Amino acid sequence: MNIYEQIVLRWKEQMLARRPAVGPNALDKFEEIHGLKLPVALRRLFLLSNGLAQGEYDRVNHVRFWPLEELSYVKECAPELATSATDEHLVFADYSVWAHAYAVSPKVGSVVVIGGTKARNVSGSMDDFMSMYLENDLSRVESA
Repeated sequence: MNIYEQIVLRWKEQMLARRPAVGPNALDKFEEIHGLKLPVALRRLFLLSNGLAQGEYDRVNHVRFWPLEELSYVKECAPELATSATDEHLVFADYSVWAHAYAVSPKVGSVVVIGGTKARNVSGSMDDFMSMYLENDLSRVESA
């Protein structure tokens, strides 16, 4: 079982309301409209499940992966937190009802946490972030 299947299985085991998978055409259209390429790992997750329903959070680490329709640039959904280094990052998940959020750089693929006084690097890739999520290893980010 790959990491993306493990994430969806985790949501199923917690009986979290998930959104139906997104097709490749919808992903391509999103990328075309926004002029970007989603990280491969995020695309693969969307092909299995379009994130969690509004108000649903992982019961272990309190993270909610957003559906494709909710993805937005830091500069749009949290302009007060945007910096020249993060304003083009896409927010794809939040922690504990937006205590902070996770954003990915479509250009580089690295993940940062936004909130607090400044963005902090979480991982070098979406795959690494997803592994940390599955291993419940995001606590070091939340306590930093």
